[in-house]
Amino acid sequence: MSDFLVAHRLSIKEAESAIVKDAGEIRETVVSLTEEIREISMLINQMRETEIPARETFLSRISEERKTIQDAAESILDISAKRILAAIAAAYVMGVASYPVIVALSRNWWWKSLSGNELKIE
Repeated sequence: MSDFLVAHRLSIKEAESAIVKDAGEIRETVVSLTEEIREISMLINQMRETEIPARETFLSRISEERKTIQDAAESILDISAKRILAAIAAAYVMGVASYPVIVALSRNWWWKSLSGNELKIE
């Protein structure tokens, strides 16, 4: 029985030394990971600090482009409105200028239909 107790005690001592060794390695890993987490946190904070000005610059550029596009659209609408007004004015002038011709043709047609004479354009 004494050999059994000695073997058991030796087995327990070996297990204890393996556990102590593993615990030391685990502690070193935890310390290393804690240091890496601290470094990553610092990098993230630095990235955030550099992202803020970049984001503001990006948003200001978007705002400038939107303003440029809006100004161009207003200019196009203004030009289109001027062209529409010019076309309406031209149609009015053409109507006024062609009125005597239309009246003369209408009178001749009306006269022809009443009298049976041929259409004469004067």
